Amino acid sequence: MLPSRAIVHAAVLLALATVSGAVPPAVADAQTASSPSRVLVVPFDTDTRQPRTYWLGEGASLLVSEGLAAAGLAALTREQRVRAFDDLHLPASASLTRATVIRVAQLVGASHAVFGSVAIDGTAVTITARPLVVSEGRFLPDMTEQGPLTELFPLAGRLSGRVAAAIGKLPSESVGVSGTTSAPSLDAFEAYVKALITDSPELGRRLLRQALDKHPGYDHALLAMWALDEQLGDHDAALKAARAVGEKSPLARQARFASALSQIELGAYDEAYATLWALADERFDAPVLNNLGVIQLRRGATPTTGVPTYYFTKATELDPDDPDLFFNLGYAYAIERKPDAAVYWLREAVRRNPADGDAHLVLAESLQAYGAAPEAARERELARKLSARWEETERRSAADPPRGLERLKASLDAIHTVRFERQAQETAHKEQQELARFHLERARRLADEEKDGDALGELRRSLFLEPYNPEALLLTARLHLRMGQVGDAVSSARIALWTAESVQAHVVLGQALLEAKDPAGAQAEAERALALDASSADARELLTRARAALR
Repeated sequence: MLPSRAIVHAAVLLALATVSGAVPPAVADAQTASSPSRVLVVPFDTDTRQPRTYWLGEGASLLVSEGLAAAGLAALTREQRVRAFDDLHLPASASLTRATVIRVAQLVGASHAVFGSVAIDGTAVTITARPLVVSEGRFLPDMTEQGPLTELFPLAGRLSGRVAAAIGKLPSESVGVSGTTSAPSLDAFEAYVKALITDSPELGRRLLRQALDKHPGYDHALLAMWALDEQLGDHDAALKAARAVGEKSPLARQARFASALSQIELGAYDEAYATLWALADERFDAPVLNNLGVIQLRRGATPTTGVPTYYFTKATELDPDDPDLFFNLGYAYAIERKPDAAVYWLREAVRRNPADGDAHLVLAESLQAYGAAPEAARERELARKLSARWEETERRSAADPPRGLERLKASLDAIHTVRFERQAQETAHKEQQELARFHLERARRLADEEKDGDALGELRRSLFLEPYNPEALLLTARLHLRMGQVGDAVSSARIALWTAESVQAHVVLGQALLEAKDPAGAQAEAERALALDASSADARELLTRARAALR
């Protein structure tokens, strides 16, 4: 039988304690504080008949988002918005209906959304914002700023202050372009925004060079160039762009994190470790700690630098919603050939993301190493169905899990997008649970009619959708036992018991062990069942039979 979660957790904590002298200080418990309102700003509408202004819708959205962030609100970055839109298969820069935006805002945990429009009349620009209270689906009064196009930045700054005041914050002063040492020229900003929204990497790179030629200290453009070079696989150029961000820039921490990512891609693990260590020494962030763990996994840990599992564990403590962090932790234990801890943490990963094919595959390998062959087969089958690359996977040695599956975090802001992913996954999981329950109820009816083969088919469907349902697992064990398939009954009962301990699970396992000519094991299961419920007639009967068989 697999160990209880409490035992595994205690073992993990003990392992962490043994390396505490070689790693940064333990993370203090996070204090519960009231967080600022989260705001989703969507691209503003523009007059599509004026091609020279198409970029202003995205540009106004960027400036308002940055102004709200400067005013103290948790405004989503463009990267976070684009990622959420992409997950919902929505165009990143298109005009969306109010209902669609409300749905996106709910999934990313935003309390407010901001719509808007931008219009140009000659050399004058008019920017209008329409804040929306997401929980009520109600618009607040429109707010408008108007002036020369050359005054776009202060206009957007004043508008951001008014929006911030309207949704419960003190008005901010004109903030220009938040995150840069100085506001760029309008031409530089236009080139930068056009680079963000183009689908052509080559054109994007030319536009960013134009922006940087016009404003060499444009930190946003430098980081956009870094991201584009990384996308194109030019890691040397990406590293150069990230290093060009000034040390005193508000984006300096993000730039140093980006530099470490490029160093990792270049295989410069010692330099990347030093870069990330310096960031961790200033402040612990889950992405920083995660990537330190990835480095240790790839280059090998030493007594002075700490083991990968330490960093991954601390990352999960800082961000308990991110399935990638839990996958990395379980994966690291699998590589260390500690299947008990690997199983525990990989199960936590698939709880958070049931559709993670890689997690199911590594979980299968770890279960195989632990001797839980039936559950390993089920996880392997799930992996094949969820990920095309595992379709032809044969049984492998669990002591040698697939390499190269560890997951880097590409942004310091990644933690803020997890709410969307998790809620979307929870919605899908709820639907899976309902369908799994339907198949389980059909299996029960068929079992009552003694149509055991058909019942097992329904149970297989139910367990495919919800692999760790103890009721389905226990019924599977009972049917196997009734059909004389003793080995399968023992395995299914053990899995059911591991998933959720119960009197009936101990009894069924004991009955199966008795049929397998293991009366001592059957007696032990009966005694455990009676310890849980001394009045259980089934457990007393099993104990009597087991003792008789031992005589």
